[in-house]
Amino acid sequence: MTTIAYRDGVMAADSRAWSGSHRDIGAKWKIRRLEDGTLLGASSSVPGGGEAAIEWYILGHPVVDHHLPETFDLLVVKRDGAALFASDKPYLSGPLVADYFAIGTGANMALGAMFMRATAIEAVRAACHHDTCSALPIRALTHDA
Repeated sequence: MTTIAYRDGVMAADSRAWSGSHRDIGAKWKIRRLEDGTLLGASSSVPGGGEAAIEWYILGHPVVDHHLPETFDLLVVKRDGAALFASDKPYLSGPLVADYFAIGTGANMALGAMFMRATAIEAVRAACHHDTCSALPIRALTHDA
């Protein structure tokens, strides 16, 4: 229940937090930067699932992990722009190479905006306008502190 987009060294995300019943309960961070500059973003329909997916990656992403939510998307972008992706299972795909990436319920809207040359932040803003599961404010991180 989110929109996370990456382009040109910037990962952006909406901040809508929800209760599991599509009821808005505030705002939160859905993206994270590691010490080496790797950017992580996660989406899940399970409350706390995005955080669990990020922690799974940080802990070395074991192939068998019973703490992952039933549904999640995880986007990992290294400093060199190479990306890794996991969805619902403890397996990473990649490295993927593309000009931009997006995950979450607003991903198609964000991808369309970036196709039309929007930045990651602008793409998430467009998704927030059209996707009922994404909302302002937008949070953004770069590879550098």
